[in-house]
Amino acid sequence: MTHHPITGKIFTALGLCLAGAVFSFAQAPAKPNRLALESSPYLRLHADNPVDWWPWSPEAFQKAKKEGKLVFLSIGYSSCHWCHVMERESFRDSTVAEFLNRHFICIKVDREERPDVDQAYMIALETLGVSGGWPLSMFLNPDAKPIAGGTYWPKDDKINDKTDSKRPGFLTVLKGMQNAWEKDQTSVQQAADALARRASLALLTSELGNALVNIDKKLIDSGAKALEAQIDPEHGGFGNPSRAFKGPKFPLAPRLLFLARVEQLDPSPSRATALTVTFDHLLQGGTFDQIGGGFHRYSTERTWTVPHFEKMLYDQAMLLEAMAAHNKTHPSPATDRAMRRTVESLQREFLLPGGGFASSLAADTDGTEGKSYTWTEQELDLALPENADRGLAKVAFGFSGRNQLDGRLIATEALPLAKLAETTKLPQAEALDRLEKVRTKLLLARERRNKPERDTKLLAGWNGLAIAGLARAGQQQNDPAWIKLAASTADAVMNHLFTPTGRLYRVYDAAPQKGPQARLPACLDDYASLLHGLLTLHEVTAEPRWKEQATRLADAMLKWHKPERGKGLLTTANDQPKLFLQTRDSYDGSQPSGNGLAAWALARLAKATGNPAFKNQAMDCVSMVSGNLQNDPESHALSLLAVNDLVTDK
Repeated sequence: MTHHPITGKIFTALGLCLAGAVFSFAQAPAKPNRLALESSPYLRLHADNPVDWWPWSPEAFQKAKKEGKLVFLSIGYSSCHWCHVMERESFRDSTVAEFLNRHFICIKVDREERPDVDQAYMIALETLGVSGGWPLSMFLNPDAKPIAGGTYWPKDDKINDKTDSKRPGFLTVLKGMQNAWEKDQTSVQQAADALARRASLALLTSELGNALVNIDKKLIDSGAKALEAQIDPEHGGFGNPSRAFKGPKFPLAPRLLFLARVEQLDPSPSRATALTVTFDHLLQGGTFDQIGGGFHRYSTERTWTVPHFEKMLYDQAMLLEAMAAHNKTHPSPATDRAMRRTVESLQREFLLPGGGFASSLAADTDGTEGKSYTWTEQELDLALPENADRGLAKVAFGFSGRNQLDGRLIATEALPLAKLAETTKLPQAEALDRLEKVRTKLLLARERRNKPERDTKLLAGWNGLAIAGLARAGQQQNDPAWIKLAASTADAVMNHLFTPTGRLYRVYDAAPQKGPQARLPACLDDYASLLHGLLTLHEVTAEPRWKEQATRLADAMLKWHKPERGKGLLTTANDQPKLFLQTRDSYDGSQPSGNGLAAWALARLAKATGNPAFKNQAMDCVSMVSGNLQNDPESHALSLLAVNDLVTDK
């Protein structure tokens, strides 16, 4: 990738520098900054920083223009481990803060509040040839156009002992950027204009090149085969065969849901095996919370043993739906138990007092990643004073010293049930009952610890995914209580966030000393995910009110997100202030894309209502990415599900 001379010289080493961080703690100022008044827990985390933070606002950019300063934009979220590290190292540091305050206007964004802002600048970063991640750290001109950026930087420069090369620290990056701005503002402005054009051109080229492929069942078949080929045959999960599947693994629930749904409609022994291997290994590792239920965000290595410990609502929701789909055709007692524990985790850890679910749980507790979920030998002794219980836990949960993070033990399912019964010399039912009692004791001990911070904001889209996951899991497990919980969640979201005038808002939460309120016009993924949830409730219960609400929501989505020209649907509502880049999200990663999920939900809603406008819009969204459905199907799993409902009767 060719870089602009300025960005090329200063920022070629940017990216995720995760090793060898040196922590620097500075005294917090007595007076909070303006983020203290924000509703977002992530923004309020930075309220005592000496950095003069602004929330994303026109006023911040007006100040940058008036004072002739660059903007430093930092985007993260409350459960992000490395966001917390950079906050401790750099944003609390008086030296860093003094330089930032003197030379930059500093803006902090919660990506869970403004996914559209995050997506636009992530595209800009990747256009520069830099791998994305969080915290996302960008330098902008006063017109909000990106110039250069990276992700996490340690405060000070680091020397790589193996290569003897220097990786710049945050202070070096700041000084380099400010020096470039002071010496040649014209060139920096030109770099910003050029990057904005390149990012826009990349999106336009992608859209224009996508109308040449027929929308038919062949896309579903070839997409399923392509995804199946990326599953690790030994440990399950998606990876790169050319790298022997080494490296971190995300569950990538949209892909699992697509394959499980295709397996329901068109059974394949190889696909069934690939899915079973994936779910078996995922549910046996530390990425699944063996003691409390639910899923951590991803595994740091191939075997699902050592996770990155934050818990996200969208993972719990979509993995519930994917497990239910797989369990429908390939039932497993282990998956039954995992689904039940995941729902218990949602009720215990995520459920909000007024209905609906919180967005996430942080990875860190007391400044240590995974401390709430991991164990020392002494903690196990206190939780399980009886030798027999402690011995069973060490055998069953792998507390042998192998599965560790920084000296603390990680629970895994070290023995399958049959092997556990053989080891304990008990019938399987008795062995499982005894293990369940030990697990309950460990969970009670864990509940007495300090807990990770919970981000209590209610997000429309993520709750929509939870509605769908609970409804499908309740249907598959024949548990009316789960379906009832899905319905009460739908009522809470619609009551709090969908206005009588037909507009959906994204966030429901409270600022300090204020009551909760709806904020921020919804993004496309909010409409699409909530539409998916309401429609799934209708499909499960056959209650007319859910179809009626889904229809109202779909009408609102098309009103606010249909572009004046071009295909697909806009990420940001068409009446909102324009960003430097108008995105039309179609990439399914850990979270579903707005256009992919909208297309799938609209295709199903067209069948339920007979309204051709919904089918036409679904086809429009799919046509926007038709070339990618052929060339990059793994990134467009939900669009492929939409194709199935558009071209088949199944």
